[in-house]
Amino acid sequence: MVGLSQAIREQCEALGYRSGAQVECEIGQLPGEELLPPGAQEAVFRVVQEALRNIARHARAKHVQLHLGEAEDGSGVVLVVRDDGQGFDAHNSARGAGLAGMRVRAAGLDGRLEVESTPGLGTRVTLRIPYQA
Repeated sequence: MVGLSQAIREQCEALGYRSGAQVECEIGQLPGEELLPPGAQEAVFRVVQEALRNIARHARAKHVQLHLGEAEDGSGVVLVVRDDGQGFDAHNSARGAGLAGMRVRAAGLDGRLEVESTPGLGTRVTLRIPYQA
């Protein structure tokens, strides 16, 4: 997963450059590929890309935090992307193709995507992918 880690770091650097936001990218200990479902690395990367793209386009965030690592309970991998931008009403807003695509990627890996956002208080996107049995 070394290639994935580097690709994510590059995406974070690019967001900081494009948006002027302070981007913190923390990548913890990651498991070997054999523990994850096929396609998990690409799905994680694509979710990162879309989350950061949404921040660049809509959030007007000053601070962005990305964390990727093993779940605290050891059940899989967790990605969290959080910003302090303008947020949106996650319950009443029209869901864009980007969020829908992230949900489809998560579901394809028996994972889960959660989006928490409040107008004026930023957004948090959490992707959880369980280890294979």
